[in-house]
Amino acid sequence: MQIEVFGKDDCIKCDEAKNLLNKLREEESLKGKVQFRYFDMESVDGMAEGAFNDVLKIPTILINDQDKNIARWDGNVPQASEISTYLQ
Repeated sequence: MQIEVFGKDDCIKCDEAKNLLNKLREEESLKGKVQFRYFDMESVDGMAEGAFNDVLKIPTILINDQDKNIARWDGNVPQASEISTYLQ
């Protein structure tokens, strides 16, 4: 399973999304089970990955399982508990 966050450095909501990602990364129950990735939409790699995933708003958070998108949030940051329901 993989959680991807797309954002920019000067975006307040993106900072919230990065903090959420870091909080989830620290959870013992997720270690080794979930891969976490952050894409800076101001970098070439971030823009390319964002285009591939149809990212039009930031932050965008995607949860993928076996290369299949199972959850997506565009332009807002969900609660950790909302994300956790997809990680069980």
